[in-house]
Amino acid sequence: MADHEVAPEKTRQLKADLILFLVAAIWGGGFVAGKIALSGFQPVTLLFYRFAGSAVVLGLLFHKNIRRADAKTIRYGLSLGLLHFTGLLLQLVGLKYTSSAKQAFLASTYVVFTPFMAWLILKVRPLKRDLAAGLLALLGIAFISLNRTLSLQPGDPITLGFAAVFSLQLVLIGKYGSVVDTLAMTFYQFVSSTLLSCVAVFLTGSTLGSHNQSAWGGTFYLVFINTALAILLQNLAQRHSSQTHAALILSFESVFGFLFSVMFFKDPISWQTWSGCALIFFAILVSKGVIHRWPYPKGEN
Repeated sequence: MADHEVAPEKTRQLKADLILFLVAAIWGGGFVAGKIALSGFQPVTLLFYRFAGSAVVLGLLFHKNIRRADAKTIRYGLSLGLLHFTGLLLQLVGLKYTSSAKQAFLASTYVVFTPFMAWLILKVRPLKRDLAAGLLALLGIAFISLNRTLSLQPGDPITLGFAAVFSLQLVLIGKYGSVVDTLAMTFYQFVSSTLLSCVAVFLTGSTLGSHNQSAWGGTFYLVFINTALAILLQNLAQRHSSQTHAALILSFESVFGFLFSVMFFKDPISWQTWSGCALIFFAILVSKGVIHRWPYPKGEN
């Protein structure tokens, strides 16, 4: 490939990285907004507003793309919507039973799951450094999640379930987004999630209203910023980024979420929590290749 062809591709990758960092910052704020929104809404109600509002926004902005969508685009979008609904439901339920600062780091473990999910689906074998990063992250999770009696808070394993589902979603976005119209695919992703949320609201008998003004404010952020804008930006940026690389950048939402949670909620942070957070962050650096000489000599990782 000629130099003049390489330069534009590097520019596109740099732009994609910057967009993914922006998405990570937005999602970091979502941990705080989600905690606030849950003070007035049940998780399934909150999901309904998030997906329905986002579908309306994209439908108004990109109706031409949506009308031209073929069966493959619709099918891919609907399947992603199923994963999106399942993942965010697990995340919100988990958030009810753990602190937002703690969940911010536990949720970021999808960065460890993603290489293995890509291996399973795309047959891309993970690097040795990914295995090392996985062990470090598991140790960090133990520090964060286990208290003095070595028991888990109910929200911790639920949050890890979200991380596993989200890693699968990341892999499929990278696979699907490069072959279909991303805008139309994202719209149908939200439509699928909206329909599932409607069923969940009906089955659980959850109410759609709330007298809590703060909860409405948190919901507004989750609908228009955290979901409609961020998911669209993520899907567009992943056209120029590998699944594992995207997961590594998006995992910085844990840093933003941790900082925002401490700032807004004054969440108590023990030395054990700090140690676990440091181990997970170190695992991210190892997996990213920043620390490329550990634990294997250069050329073996």
